[in-house]
Amino acid sequence: MSDNNIDKKLTQIPIFVPLRSFAESGLSLFEFIVRQFKICNFPDAGPFIETILRKRGNFKLTPQVFARLKENNLPKKYLSKLKNLENKEFSTEEELFTNVQTFVDDNKIFEEYKALFLRYAKNEKWKTIILCDGLDEVPKKEDKRQKIIQELIDFSNEFEESQFVITCRIAASEYHFEGFTYVEIADFDEKQIASFIRNWFMNSSSLANNFLEEFGKIGNERLRDLARTPLILTLLCISYENTLELPIRRSEIYKEALDALLVRWSATRGIKRDEIYNHLSLGRKQQMFARIAAETFQKSQYLIKQEVLEEKIIKYLRNLPQVSMDEEINGTAILKAIESQHGIFVERAQGIYSFSHLTFQEYYAAKYIYEHLDKDMLNKAAGRQKSFASLPTIFLLP
Repeated sequence: MSDNNIDKKLTQIPIFVPLRSFAESGLSLFEFIVRQFKICNFPDAGPFIETILRKRGNFKLTPQVFARLKENNLPKKYLSKLKNLENKEFSTEEELFTNVQTFVDDNKIFEEYKALFLRYAKNEKWKTIILCDGLDEVPKKEDKRQKIIQELIDFSNEFEESQFVITCRIAASEYHFEGFTYVEIADFDEKQIASFIRNWFMNSSSLANNFLEEFGKIGNERLRDLARTPLILTLLCISYENTLELPIRRSEIYKEALDALLVRWSATRGIKRDEIYNHLSLGRKQQMFARIAAETFQKSQYLIKQEVLEEKIIKYLRNLPQVSMDEEINGTAILKAIESQHGIFVERAQGIYSFSHLTFQEYYAAKYIYEHLDKDMLNKAAGRQKSFASLPTIFLLP
């Protein structure tokens, strides 16, 4: 490929590695990357990947380099001799200097111009970024996740010239990668939400404008707040694309959002999560969330101590008919699994949890109240609503 065909804005060659697929492949990470390139009909992928991972060809004496050397008064006899190296690529700066010194045999002159060679001969064409996505999607069973982590550590150490990015849900990021910088993705702000929507409907500016107009109406404040989460904003865009309207009843979009967190996201990506607890089916999970939401909402408990939350989880499971009283229940493990796999609960501070969004707590509380028709709890919850004017009505269900 000639330089004229390379996008000048491209500063890195991205290599995408879905970690779940890599874990299932049985290949080494290098072999997996080579296979992905071969699938895309890239010829002789192995040597090419070896080259870009090690930044080979990272130094090159281009005509621009010679122009700079001439401007800085490198003696003509050396410029003439160095022409033998024009456009030749070198893997390392040591290789570059070894070749340059063959023609610039005056050590004093070489040392004087050494910094210029480093500065102007450097070629960023082969700068590589390895994007390793979804560490939390790799199962823990049979130490599979630990093996993948070790492979990533070894690979990043071997190809330290390349840049690595590893993504993982916050709650599942209990692993330490030495030398990596840890960052947390922030929620969208209003400008980013608008940009996302316009990009989603990039083939129809009128559809984007109609969505934004509807989205910005009075009464949709909580919907806009939920949309700060990219996954939920994606659901809104899909829904609008299919129906050309936002859900009239907000409970519908809340149900969609929770369905995405609990099932759809993993299902569409073909992810089989580690079993949380063999008695917690999807329906049981939702019943448990609803009970916890109703009990805590009634008491205005929006921040919940970890031990209290674990106690509520264990209490719910103890009441299931198929659970033996002698059966050991690890409330901590179940809570941590729910947090990392579904994101329904999040740890706000050390040992302090809440529902990941207040709207989800309200939705599940309303669901529980409606299904149980507990008039006493209904009245108490309604009283809470009057005390907290900033909260919207939770009675969204039929």
